[in-house]
Amino acid sequence: ITTEDEIESLIRGRDAVLWAAGAVQPVMPKIPGIEGGAFYTSDVFLAKVNLSPESAKIEFNIAGSAVAVLGAMDCARSALRLGAERVFCIARKPKNAVSADKNELMLAELEGVELVELAQVREIVRGKNGSIEGVQIADAFGNVSEIPAQLVISAWGFRNKHTPGLEKFLKFNSDGSIKTDESMYAGEKIFAAGDAVLGADLVTDAIAQGRYAAQKMIEFVKLNQKDK
Repeated sequence: ITTEDEIESLIRGRDAVLWAAGAVQPVMPKIPGIEGGAFYTSDVFLAKVNLSPESAKIEFNIAGSAVAVLGAMDCARSALRLGAERVFCIARKPKNAVSADKNELMLAELEGVELVELAQVREIVRGKNGSIEGVQIADAFGNVSEIPAQLVISAWGFRNKHTPGLEKFLKFNSDGSIKTDESMYAGEKIFAAGDAVLGADLVTDAIAQGRYAAQKMIEFVKLNQKDK
């Protein structure tokens, strides 16, 4: 579904529609230096690692290098296991408030991940040949420093991918998620559930919300059939 006409055709031909498009658009840091080699988003990095760790090790040329991860611990731990010499996980929040599971954070640090907390990423620093040399950060007091890195992985989460024409039928929150009522009804015979409503979230929550929305869709269809 990519156009307004296709959405309208989908709605017109059905009694109810569930819109459950996931949050698949990586949130890109708005900083200099992300264009070019050796910068990857977490979905690309982890997909290749899960497919073949040995191939990923060669493709990313990660052995013996320094890796900076903007966010997720799973990327940081994977980089270590692929042979990175040092892995820095740069977090905007203090250690006690990072989104990682506390047990995962503890295990990551035991494995050797270096947590850099309360850090604002300012720039991916590249040399004259375009290769990554480090990540420039600022601390809570504005002090600027540079973390060494030859590879950077961005793991700042995901947002809903814009579907052209959908705004004609539905209303959205400022973060791009779909507005619904308590029954997950979004308007125009459309119900919404999962990451389309929650933003990037746990798959278990998406499944539970999808089941709830399905129940409400059945009630909606039955009620409309009685009115006809």
